[in-house]
Amino acid sequence: MAKRMVVDSSVALKWWLEDEEFVVESRDILKKVVAEEIELLVPELWFYEISNGLNVAIRRQIISKKLGLEFVVEELQSIRVTQVPIVFHLLEIFKVAQKYNCTVYDIAYLIIAEQEEIPLVTGDKRFFNVVKGETAFVKYLSDLTQIL
Repeated sequence: MAKRMVVDSSVALKWWLEDEEFVVESRDILKKVVAEEIELLVPELWFYEISNGLNVAIRRQIISKKLGLEFVVEELQSIRVTQVPIVFHLLEIFKVAQKYNCTVYDIAYLIIAEQEEIPLVTGDKRFFNVVKGETAFVKYLSDLTQIL
C-alpha cells in the first residue's frame, strides 16, 4: 500500500523550477508518486497554485513560455493525485488561518493532513516555522529522510 501524504505547491513547483532550494528532495517525492509508492492528497486548489507559480516563473523569465505550457499541459496533468474538496472545511480553514496569520491556501493543506492523520510536506520555510510548534505532522522538505 502506498504511503499517503499531502504536499503543498511549494514542493510541487520545485519539480520544474531549477532555481529552487531542495529540488532533489522534491523530485524524490515525485519519483515515488510516479512509482505509486506515495499517494498525494491535495486540496482542489493545488493545480491552480502550481499553474500560477509556473505563470509567475514565466513572467520573471525563470522559464520560457514553451516550457511552462509543456509543464502544465503534459506533465502536471499526468501526475496522479487525490483531490480533496475543501468547501466543507472553509470555516475551519478560515479560523486556523486567522490563528496562525497565514493564507487560507496554506491552511487548506494543513487541515487535510490533520484530518487524514498524514504528513504535510512543505518547502515554505516561513509557513513551516509558524506552524511547527503545534503541528508535528507538518514536515519541512529538507527533512525528507524523516518523511519517507
